[in-house]
Amino acid sequence: MKPSSRIPTATRTRTQPTNTPGPLAGTIRGLREPEVGLYPFWFWNGDQQEDELIRQIGMVHASGCKGIAIHARRGNRTPYLSDRWFALIRLMCGEARRLGLKIWIYDEDGYPSGNAGGRVQQADPDFIQQSLLFGYGPSDPAAPAFAAFDPATWALVDETALPAGTELLRFQHIRFRYHVDTFNPAAGRCFVQLTHEQYAKHLSEYFGQVIQAFYTDDESFTLGFGKLPWSGYLDAEWTRRHGDSLRTHLAQLVEEVPGCGDVRVRFYALAQELFLKHFIAPQRDWCESHGLLYTGHLCYDEGPLRVEISGYGSSMPYYRLETIPAIDDFLCDLPSQRYLDEPFTGAVKPGVVRECRYPPLMLYKKASSVAHQFANDLVSTEVLTALGWRLTPGFADKQMRFEIAMGVNLITPHAFYYTLGRGTVNDCPPSYFFQQPGFPFMGAMFAAWTRMAELLRRGTFHAPLLLLRNRRLAALQNGGAIAWAFDSESTFEPRTLSAAPDLNAVERVEVHTVLRLHRAHVGFDFGEESSLADDAAITPEGRIRIGRMTYSAVMLPPLDDLDPATTAWLDAFRKQGGAVIPHGLLHSLAPDLDLRGEGCEEILVQARDTAEGLEYFLVNLSGKTLHPEIRMDRILDLYDPTADRVIHTGTTLPATFEFPDGSAFFLLTPGVKTERIPFERSVFATPADPVAPRFLSARPLRDNVYVAVNTETVAFKVEGGDTIHTLYGEDLDEHQPRLDGTPLAVERTAPHPADPCYTGTTLACGPGRHRIDFPARRNLIALEGAFRVDGDTLRVSAGSCVEGDLAAQGFPSYWGQFEYRYEFSGRFRRIEVALTAGLAQISVNGTDCGILSGTPFRLDIADACHEGTNQLVIRFANTTRNFVTSDHAPFGIQAVRLF
Repeated sequence: MKPSSRIPTATRTRTQPTNTPGPLAGTIRGLREPEVGLYPFWFWNGDQQEDELIRQIGMVHASGCKGIAIHARRGNRTPYLSDRWFALIRLMCGEARRLGLKIWIYDEDGYPSGNAGGRVQQADPDFIQQSLLFGYGPSDPAAPAFAAFDPATWALVDETALPAGTELLRFQHIRFRYHVDTFNPAAGRCFVQLTHEQYAKHLSEYFGQVIQAFYTDDESFTLGFGKLPWSGYLDAEWTRRHGDSLRTHLAQLVEEVPGCGDVRVRFYALAQELFLKHFIAPQRDWCESHGLLYTGHLCYDEGPLRVEISGYGSSMPYYRLETIPAIDDFLCDLPSQRYLDEPFTGAVKPGVVRECRYPPLMLYKKASSVAHQFANDLVSTEVLTALGWRLTPGFADKQMRFEIAMGVNLITPHAFYYTLGRGTVNDCPPSYFFQQPGFPFMGAMFAAWTRMAELLRRGTFHAPLLLLRNRRLAALQNGGAIAWAFDSESTFEPRTLSAAPDLNAVERVEVHTVLRLHRAHVGFDFGEESSLADDAAITPEGRIRIGRMTYSAVMLPPLDDLDPATTAWLDAFRKQGGAVIPHGLLHSLAPDLDLRGEGCEEILVQARDTAEGLEYFLVNLSGKTLHPEIRMDRILDLYDPTADRVIHTGTTLPATFEFPDGSAFFLLTPGVKTERIPFERSVFATPADPVAPRFLSARPLRDNVYVAVNTETVAFKVEGGDTIHTLYGEDLDEHQPRLDGTPLAVERTAPHPADPCYTGTTLACGPGRHRIDFPARRNLIALEGAFRVDGDTLRVSAGSCVEGDLAAQGFPSYWGQFEYRYEFSGRFRRIEVALTAGLAQISVNGTDCGILSGTPFRLDIADACHEGTNQLVIRFANTTRNFVTSDHAPFGIQAVRLF
């Protein structure tokens, strides 16, 4: 292998629309498309009851979601796939039909998909996943390895004929009972029979109408890394095709042995082929034949490349096979959210040599490329995954603007919890559902995300460039790359050196090229070598057509180790007038948009080809306010998707335009959106001198709580009178508490609104020290009353709170809303609120002006103001964090400014 060295044949030109605009297709693979928007995971993780399910699905609908994905999860007490299970889903189908929601079926009891809650493995032990652990060690003739090689000659040896203690490269055959053999077609058929067919038996009348999709999760041919995938089917097919046993080639898969590159390429290509053919395709075919969409993501789809090859070969053929390509954003969040500055998530720690770092841009770009080409731009994504209770709405809002700009439009928040009880509070938190005090306000944020996603399906994605991906990268996948994964137990270190480039180095080159293309605002898609042979055609105009997309230029992969057929294909493309560009050579590529100014390379741009011309979506990911200049070749509307208003029309931005960090706007054909406000009232107008309204008061809208977590005892002191009225905890009837050593008579009250699992009982405690004991450790114990907290002292609440940190003002574990009141004189155009860890609803003179959820925390209030004295009311909702973790993190409103 050698670095690519072809010279571009095209000079730098202004890119022209390259793709065919037109109306939305309406169908995909003969099935009706889903509406873009939110389809959250609904964790069924407790003892699901009819009335509570009906209440919760009503809240899903009220928040603006398009549907819900029912997901059996840890803590579920309804037997999976039982008559009771299907009866509850039938009930939800009826409610969904009434409310106009869609139901997605998560196809497993937990994860990964394919096990039917362990039933597949129970049906036949041969269905249990197999793999090979490898490493150097002494021979053991009494217990020989599956295969062993002489490290001097790399010959396969008979371990039983060697003296004990002879050093060998040994491969141990293991079975991993938590997953199935995804190469075995019978295992795939068994999974469909035990899962999909059962849904058809009980609920087929809802298929294609209310039940819209099956969602599959964490698919792979090796669960866990540091080992080689294996199966008797894999070995038998290798023998059928190549005439020898795969066992004889195992050393070539992990060491730099002659012929290793070709063996590795053939091995991983065969593994991927059998995985897709025997396990994924049958599921997809079953779903589509029953009028259902098939979507869901791979295990460790975030990479890195060495993990991708070991787990599923390559992700793009999997996306191509799905009805709708799907990914998971787990591990792909940057704390800084500067995705056009840092190409990898995760900091490198000194001394940690096996740490994985993940390239977010690669994940989104591979899935969206397939979506642009074959799936009508639809990308399903499990979003905001396992970000923890510390997550703020502001972070979530900016994260979703980034992901939507990268092509995400079927949005599955991870997750909406049925309950936080029985330890589920720590199962990949947070919940984005009613457990959050701000959930009643989240509908505005969800609506803005949906508007952005809808507009980004106008026309087609503008991509003059196809970035080719090399099919033979698996040749670089030696045993060291396999072992070097964050959850690998392998300590294997290769003993041979390769003349070929290091796989990690090749990946870094590709990742940095992708970063540079985004920073240069050049639209592109990925294409694998296989897509040229299987799906591509050269047009008479010298362009490449793949599915719905056409490309005028091809950029070669980092390594010029292409198949001969690919080289011939590219030669034909070049002769037809197409441009073939060496990897990383950007100077011949013009940007999609004439965007200038300091920091503009960190503005994420998506351009769309429409019948009227190019349109654009821009998100500021720089971490600071920017002042870009844009020159457009036609008149466009500047549209704010959060306010849902056009704010300017022209060929340039207004002179006083500023672009706050995390904000986003569209440049649209005039008339696409019609509601307008003057630019000076928008969040993008440079602020004039601010005026602070007169602060009047701040008060909690429900009583305070004193919380202890992960304990069986809570001790506290009461000062100033009887301030406590309720004790909350799980299973109070089953685990009777004692107050100061005396059993507490449980007198049930309404549960805490944070979750029905936190049942309540009346509690009266006079001044002095007290102690409440439970017979077993509780995840959460909460005391509620009219008090403020100072350490373990609960004092009678007196007087108004002030602006600033409410946790420090005696509300360290508060759950709920605060009401802030202000007044001001005269008319103002806009309000700006400095807030921490929450959302805010703004009303002026009784008129609801909207919700603040993310940066820049500005809102138009002009129509609600009048001459004279105005009344401003802000309802601030914090997050669940302090209630369920006792972190005592700051929250509240710091300041309010009017402009």
